[in-house]
Amino acid sequence: MSIKILKLQVLAVIGILFSINSFAATPVSVDLRPFFGPAKNQYFRGSCATFASLAALEYYTGVPSLSEAYTYAKLKENDLMIDGSNLNRMKEFLDANSLVEANLMPYEPIGAFGFNEQSATEVQIARAYNKMKAAQAAILDDQAIYHAEGITVFNANQVSFQWLRETLTSGLPIVATFQTVHDEWVSAPKGFIGINANYQNAIPNGGHAVLLVGYTTNGYFIFRNSWGVEWGDQGYGYMTEASLSKHLMQVMTVARVRPQWSKISTVHSQAPEKLEIKARAFYTSTGSLTANFSLLLMDPHLTGSFLDSAHYSFYGAQDVQPFAQGDGNAFELGMPITIVNMPTRTVRVNVVLHHTDGSTTTIWRPVTDVVSWSETPIIK
Repeated sequence: MSIKILKLQVLAVIGILFSINSFAATPVSVDLRPFFGPAKNQYFRGSCATFASLAALEYYTGVPSLSEAYTYAKLKENDLMIDGSNLNRMKEFLDANSLVEANLMPYEPIGAFGFNEQSATEVQIARAYNKMKAAQAAILDDQAIYHAEGITVFNANQVSFQWLRETLTSGLPIVATFQTVHDEWVSAPKGFIGINANYQNAIPNGGHAVLLVGYTTNGYFIFRNSWGVEWGDQGYGYMTEASLSKHLMQVMTVARVRPQWSKISTVHSQAPEKLEIKARAFYTSTGSLTANFSLLLMDPHLTGSFLDSAHYSFYGAQDVQPFAQGDGNAFELGMPITIVNMPTRTVRVNVVLHHTDGSTTTIWRPVTDVVSWSETPIIK
C-alpha cells in the first residue's frame, strides 16, 4: 500500500469531502465531519448557540478548541436568560469580542438555570452567579486572540436548499437554529430528525442550535449536535429536508478566523506543550484511510520571526521508521497536512522546529485514535 503526503494551503479545498457527477454539477454529497474533533456536551445549560458557533470557528485550520465557558459567561453577564435561538445576538457578540482557548476556562455543567423567576431571592442569586462568572472571564480578556470575521446571519425565508448545499460545498459549515419538539430530539434514533410520524404534526415546544456540516445523497442534512458523542451518530444527526424547511429559523456562517497575536506579550518559548495536533480522517469507498492533520503552534512568538521551518514525521505506535514525513513553514495556517492511505489510526508525531538562530526544538506527540468517518454515511 503506497502512502502519499500532500501539503494543502487553501482551507476551502481541504474543507470539502465530496463526490460529484461532473465538474459543473453541485456535489451529490458533502461531509465536513472529518475536519472536527469529537462532539462536545453542553449538558443542562442553555448554551447550544455558543457550542454551535464555536464549532464553526474551530473548523478552521489553526484554531484550537475554544472556550464555551468564557463565551457564555461574557454573553450572560447582564442577562438571566438568553434566547439561544437568536443568532443576531451571537453575531453582535462575535463581531465585538475575540475568544480564548478552552484550556484557559474549561466548561462546567453548572450554571444559573432552573431557578424560579418569580422568587426575588433566587433571581438575586442567579444574577450574582452570572456576574461572578463574567468577572472570572474578564481576567482572560488579554488572552482572547481568536477573532471571527465575515459573519453573516439570514432568516429562514432568505435561504434555500440550493444555498445551503452550495455553502456547505464551498467549505463553510452553517450554524442553524430550529424550533424543536423536545421529545423528538431526545429520543432520536441514530440522531434522525423528521422520520418519526408521531412528531410530524407536533407543536414545537423549544428551540435549539446546531451546526450543519454536510448533506447526503438521499436527502438528509448532516448536523453536529452539542449533546456529547453518546447522542445520535457519535454526536451527529441527520435531518430530513421537510423537517429542516418546517422548523428552520436562522442560519449563520463565519468566513474566517484571524488570530490577534499582537495582544499576547509572552516571551519567546520553546516549550513542547505549545504544540497541539488536530487529527481527522475518513475512509474512502475503496476502504483506504485518509487523514488530515494540523500542527498548531500555540505560542505566537513561535509562529513569528523565531521560526524558520519544521520537519514532521509520522510513526505507527511501535514503528521505528516513519510511514510519512515532510517539511513545511505554513505556521499561520496551522501546518495543514493530508496523508493518503494511512496504515494505522494510532500514530506518534515527531516535529523538529528549526529556529532562525540555528537552534532546534524536538517535540513528540501521540495521537491515540484518529477520529474517522466513512466517506458516505450509512443511512438506516
